[in-house]
Amino acid sequence: MVLSLLTAAVLLFLFFQKGKAAFLVFLGFLIFGFALGMLRTHWPSPNGKGEIRGMVIASKNNYYLIATGWRRYYVYEKNCTREVGDILRLQGTVSPYVGKEYESRFSFMTYLEENGVKQAIQVKETEVLFLRPFRFRERELRFLSSFDSLTAGLVDSVAFGRKDYQNEAIALSASLGVLSYLSASGILYGGFLRFLEAKLSKRWGKPKSALITFVFACLLLPFLYGKIGVYRIFLLRFFTLIFFLLKREPPTYLTLLGWSGIVVLFLHPFAPVSSSFRFGFGISLFLTFSRSITARGKKKQQKILSFLLLQLLLFPLYNQRGEWHLLLPLYATILLPVSYGFAILSLLSFCTLPWVRVLSLCASGIWRLLQGIKTIDVTLPLGEFSPWFTFGYYALLTIGVFAKQIGFMKTRRIAHGLQITFLLIHSLPVGVSFLQEVTFINVGQGDAILIRDGYTNVLLDTGGNLSFDMATEVDIPFFRKEKVYQIDCLIASHGDFDHIGAKDSLIQNFRVKRFVSSATEFPLKVGNLTFTNYNVYGGTGENDQSLVLGFTFMGCEWLMMGDAPKAIEHRIVQDNPSLRCDVLKAGHHGSKTSSSQEFLLHVQPKMAIISVGRNNTYGHPDKEVLSRFESLRIPYRRTDEEGSISYRRYFGLPLRDFS
Repeated sequence: MVLSLLTAAVLLFLFFQKGKAAFLVFLGFLIFGFALGMLRTHWPSPNGKGEIRGMVIASKNNYYLIATGWRRYYVYEKNCTREVGDILRLQGTVSPYVGKEYESRFSFMTYLEENGVKQAIQVKETEVLFLRPFRFRERELRFLSSFDSLTAGLVDSVAFGRKDYQNEAIALSASLGVLSYLSASGILYGGFLRFLEAKLSKRWGKPKSALITFVFACLLLPFLYGKIGVYRIFLLRFFTLIFFLLKREPPTYLTLLGWSGIVVLFLHPFAPVSSSFRFGFGISLFLTFSRSITARGKKKQQKILSFLLLQLLLFPLYNQRGEWHLLLPLYATILLPVSYGFAILSLLSFCTLPWVRVLSLCASGIWRLLQGIKTIDVTLPLGEFSPWFTFGYYALLTIGVFAKQIGFMKTRRIAHGLQITFLLIHSLPVGVSFLQEVTFINVGQGDAILIRDGYTNVLLDTGGNLSFDMATEVDIPFFRKEKVYQIDCLIASHGDFDHIGAKDSLIQNFRVKRFVSSATEFPLKVGNLTFTNYNVYGGTGENDQSLVLGFTFMGCEWLMMGDAPKAIEHRIVQDNPSLRCDVLKAGHHGSKTSSSQEFLLHVQPKMAIISVGRNNTYGHPDKEVLSRFESLRIPYRRTDEEGSISYRRYFGLPLRDFS
C-alpha cells in the first residue's frame, strides 16, 4: 500500500508539472480504486446462509467469480462452463475463502484478493437469470477434448488464456519464468497486433492498416475476457483509431493512456491492487518518461537503449522465486514468434476443425524447445527481493532517469551507483555469516524445519505431497530465496511420507552432503550445532520410532517432537527430569495423540509451533490440544495460519522473548 501510494504521489506531481489533465483524472481514479481495493480486502463481510444475485466476471476450469454490488465471491464448480456476463441467482452459504497455501508456490488467496475476492459461496441451488448469447467455453472444452493432455494444455493457455499448472509444459515454462510468453496475455496480444500492423502498413498505409488491425483486435477480444493488459492495449488502439477516422491529430500517448486507464478502472475498480495492472501501466509510464533519453542517437542505438532501460525496469520481475534467469530476454526472443504462430493455428483450428496432427506436432516441438531451454538455463541466486528493496530500486531508477533528462548528471551517477551497491549487498551472501535462524517451513500437512548457523544448514524433514513435487516446488525455491546453497545434513525424524517424502527429489536436485535417519547416529554434531535424540525407546510403528531432537541455539532450548506419541513423551519425562525447552515443535501436527498435559507441564515451553496443513482431513490441530495450550498459558503459532514461521538473529544479538 505504501509503495503504491508513494508512486501515485510522485506521478501526480510530475503530471501536474506537465499539465496532463487526462492523466490527472486517471490518477484520481487510480488512488480511489486502490483505496477501494484495500478497503474491500480488510472490511468485514457478512457470512452465513443467503441469496446472491450477480454477474459472472471471471470463469476458469474449476471455478468462477461472481460480483454483486461491490462485493465479489469465489464459487467452486468442476468443469466450469460459465461465461463472463452470465447473471445468476445463487442460494447457499457465504464464508471466508480458505485454501491450501504452501511456501513459495502460487498463492491462490493472493490472486483472489487482487481481484477483490475474500469470500466463497458454497452453492446449494443455482438459477440462471441471463445467459450470454455467445457460449465460447463449452465449445472450447469440446475442442480441447480432441487433443492429448500436453497439446490441450498448451492450446488452452496460448489461445484461451487458461493455465493448468498440472500440465507438464505449463509447469516447466513456469519454472523457467517464460509462462507469460506461452499464455494469452497482453504481451502476446499487443505483440501480434504490432506485427500485423507493421506488415499491413507496407501495403495499405497507416490508416487502413490500423483499421484492419483493430478488426483483428476485436475478433480476438472474446477469447481474452478479464485480461487487464489486453483491455489497455485494446482501448489505446480504439482511441487512436477514432482520431484517424476523424482525420484529426491524436492526443499524446500519455493522454490516450490516461483515457484507457480511466475506462479500465471504471470497469474494474479493484484493478490497482492487481499486479497485471501495475505491470502494464507501469511499463508504459516508464517508457513514456524515458523517451527523451532513448530518442537520442541513431535508430539502432535508440532500440538498444530502450531495450536496456526495459531490462532495468523488469529486473526485479525476472527474479523468479529467488533466482534470476540470465538468459530470459533470449528465451523471449525465441518463444514469442513460436507462440504467435501456435496461437494463430490454434484459433484457426478452433474456428474450423480440430487440426489434431498439426497442433500435436507443434505442441511436441514447443515441449522439446522448453526442454532445450532448461538444459541451457543459467540462473543466479539473488535471494528474495523485499517490498522495501523493490521500492528503493525503482525509486533510484526513476531518480536516475529524470536526473539525466534535466541534466543533473552527478545525481544520475549517484542514483545508479546506489542501485548497484544495494543490489550487490542484497544479493551476495555476506550477511549469512552473521545469521542464525530456525524456520518452520510451510509444507502444508507435514514437517520441514531449517536450522541455519552462518553457512551451516541443517534440514529436519522435507515434507511430502502426492499431488506435486514438494522438493522442487516448495523446499528448493525457499532455499534459493533465503540464499541457502547446500544442506550440510538432512535429518529424517521418521519414515512417514509427510515428513520425508521429498527426500529423493531433494537429493537429486539440490546439494545434500549428508543424510541421517538412524537414532544410533546421535548425539549428532554438525558445525557448531549438537543434536540430542531423546527417543531412545523405539517401537513397532513409525510414530513410536520418531526422533525427538533437542538442541541449544540462539540462547534458547529447542525441542522437535516429530510425530512422537504420548507414550514416548511419558518415558522421556521419566528419564529426563531436568528437560526444559523454550520452543516446542508440537508432536504430530497438534494431534491429540501427542502434547500430553504431563509432558507440557514438565518441559514448560514458552512457545509452541504447530506445523499443519490448512483444511487437512485429520482435523489437526485437535481442539483438545489447543485448549490445553491455552489453559497452561502456552502461546502457539500455526503454519496453516501464518505460513512459514522464522526466528532469526544477527551478530549474536538476543532473540526476542517468547513469553
